[in-house]
Amino acid sequence: MEPPSHPSEVLIVTADLPLASQLNGWLASLGYHSSVVPECPGSDAQSIPKADLILFDAALGLNAPCAASPETGPPVVLLASSDELEDLFDRGSPPLYGYVLKPVDPRDLRAALQRAGAIRRIHDIRREQRRYRDALLAVSRFLLQASSLEEVGRQAPEIIHRALDWPLVMIEGLDETGTQLSLMGAAGLDDAHAPRFQTRSVDRTISGRAGKEGRVMVEPDLEGGPGDPDPDLRAWGARLVVSLPIRASDQAAGVLTLVNNRPGTPAPALIETLGLLADQLAQTFGRLKAEETVREREHRYRQVLDHAPTGILEVDQGGRIRSVNAAMHEYTSRTGDQLVGQLVQNLFDASSREPMAKRVQRVLAGEKLDEKTHFQVSA
Repeated sequence: MEPPSHPSEVLIVTADLPLASQLNGWLASLGYHSSVVPECPGSDAQSIPKADLILFDAALGLNAPCAASPETGPPVVLLASSDELEDLFDRGSPPLYGYVLKPVDPRDLRAALQRAGAIRRIHDIRREQRRYRDALLAVSRFLLQASSLEEVGRQAPEIIHRALDWPLVMIEGLDETGTQLSLMGAAGLDDAHAPRFQTRSVDRTISGRAGKEGRVMVEPDLEGGPGDPDPDLRAWGARLVVSLPIRASDQAAGVLTLVNNRPGTPAPALIETLGLLADQLAQTFGRLKAEETVREREHRYRQVLDHAPTGILEVDQGGRIRSVNAAMHEYTSRTGDQLVGQLVQNLFDASSREPMAKRVQRVLAGEKLDEKTHFQVSA
């Protein structure tokens, strides 16, 4: 989500009632809502009432828990006299989000609030960038080790869900006809709604259109939009939906979808990060499908070898046996463990070994042998 353009809820922490009254009036004229407490509400900054910014009176003590800005809490602007400010700088801890000198000038107050809001936005953006980077690294590490599409569907949504903190993350596969989606895996999908997502029509889903059209689909508010583009997500309670195609070999093989139960507009940096995640998933889809194709071909090849009536063996570049079929076991009366790893010429009697060794070298050199010959297998 985009950070707010400026803080709207201001908490004033001061025991000086005339100062509090002045600040309340000035803040109202600038369009802010404000509330006043006479001291820090708790032992740590996280216990402070909800606020977008805190104005803290340094007269309460610079060691107070809400005198410093936490990384993820509201920014703190100090209300400080010249002496209090000098003490801060002497200790090497200048206020992170700025200060306003007392007595307060409303122009200084306005400038300080604008500066604090700008600094907070920068910090928010940097924090989000770290989150996006960490998400990319976590997914990359997992995908490099993934050994099946089932594993990707089962674990990748959970990793993205934890890293980006979105309520629902799904990966759906797209069938060869481009008309049906099948759920590969999801994080945040409860048992009550899961059956609706097992198989879905492309034409009645946002993710289906993203896969079919090959582009990113963003629905800022599913509840407030026209029509009913995705009844399954609406039933789940979705508001903001982002779907990205997973393209393997120039075809949509699946869709990555992130869903929030609050409306909003995703930040451009988030869309860019999700695009990179979809690209990583696409590369992994392509790799795993290629590996699966190779395994299927090897299986079919092995089936042909094992059922061939002729003795067949495979050798490596050194002329050693890598595998043999069932017929070769019968011809030699030896088990696979006895044959694998042996030099192929050692299978034959003394008169055949040298000719066989030369023949094997010719084959390994790429020569095509048309002539037929016979060799005697040793007992």
